[in-house]
Amino acid sequence: VQMAKAASLCAKAGFDEINLNVGCPSPKVTCNHFGAWLMKEPEVVKDMAQACRASCTHGHIVPVTVKHRLGVDDHDSWEELTAFV
Repeated sequence: VQMAKAASLCAKAGFDEINLNVGCPSPKVTCNHFGAWLMKEPEVVKDMAQACRASCTHGHIVPVTVKHRLGVDDHDSWEELTAFV
């Protein structure tokens, strides 16, 4: 909900795109369940991206993208990557 509100504000301010970064491997970020940790929770990322996309239709559609890593921790197989994407 907070991400969707933030995305909406960005869209209203004229941003060209919204990029959700779920690739940061920093322990300061991942210990709080942000960044690359989110790759372990693809449904959360999907819901967040969908909510952001739905909130970014103020006269024009603002693309919502997701920046991610090839894998995280021991979740780095091709199958896990394609399932995430």
